[in-house]
Amino acid sequence: MSREVRMVPKNWEHPKRENGSYQPMYKENYDIAFNEWKKEMEQWLNGHAKYLITDPDSRYYMPAWRDLLKTHYMMYETTSEGTPISPSFETPEKLAHWLANNGDSAFGTDTVTYEQWFKMIGVGSACSAVKINGKLISGVEDYSWGIIMDYKETKKMYSEILFILKKYNDCECYEIKQLKYKAECYIYWSEIIEKYGFNIVPDNMTNIDFMNFGQYMSIGKWGKKYKRTISWSDDGRQPEDEVLLQISFSTGAFIFGKDYPTKFLKQFFNELKTYNPKYIDTHNKNLYFSMDNAACIFNSFNNIYDKYIKLNKEDRKKRDIIKLKEKIKSLEKEL
Repeated sequence: MSREVRMVPKNWEHPKRENGSYQPMYKENYDIAFNEWKKEMEQWLNGHAKYLITDPDSRYYMPAWRDLLKTHYMMYETTSEGTPISPSFETPEKLAHWLANNGDSAFGTDTVTYEQWFKMIGVGSACSAVKINGKLISGVEDYSWGIIMDYKETKKMYSEILFILKKYNDCECYEIKQLKYKAECYIYWSEIIEKYGFNIVPDNMTNIDFMNFGQYMSIGKWGKKYKRTISWSDDGRQPEDEVLLQISFSTGAFIFGKDYPTKFLKQFFNELKTYNPKYIDTHNKNLYFSMDNAACIFNSFNNIYDKYIKLNKEDRKKRDIIKLKEKIKSLEKEL
């Protein structure tokens, strides 16, 4: 992989080494890596594993922020463990404009357009480069060829790798287990894409049970056995061992501005409801779609959201004018 979008807090500054260069950091959280290593160490101490890798170094892992804090987009290169190649921005559009205007590298010295960066940001990652008709180009430059057309071949490769790895189920080596799980994740999400028609690629999938897609969408397994239930279901129903697309706005109308425009959130939420979610939690502004009915809203979400962002910008000017007029009247009364 070469380029990857990471969600970070507003004022995140990536750590630097003593020599001033960025500290490479995996996207994975340190606690997860440490717990995996701890399990392997126990296996090794009990004589069930032949090898023990070095314990993970916390300097090489991103912080474990709460999801509510991860509001900004930042582009990383992942040829190393991961270092930033851009500042953080509050929207994908601003990040894409910055990358294009600054001629930032998509691969080597190759640069790409705003549209190409924006498309890649929407999915989350791109490979280093691909060869098309004998020409080597960046995965960002021709994303449709570099990733989408290629994932079926990659799925076939992972299937063959998994077949071989299953012959060594007794091996407790962390790297082998990690490769096996990566293969399982790729195959699982490839099948989700093929069966239901989501416009995503399985390149950056790290979990079978639950994956976030941007700030507001996630796909995961729901039900008591997964410890995922709906907080305040409108009709009282609860999912039982189901895979669902969740669209969630935990900060409410703040997604449209600090003045908390509930009018626009209600309009936006009602339009999303026209896509027929299976479960609704109006109180917490959550919608849950079955897989058979999820691809349409998933693929349309960004366009719908962008529409309301633009509408809100225009309406906010009117709201600001009204507030200013009210303030002027108040001041005039005090004269």
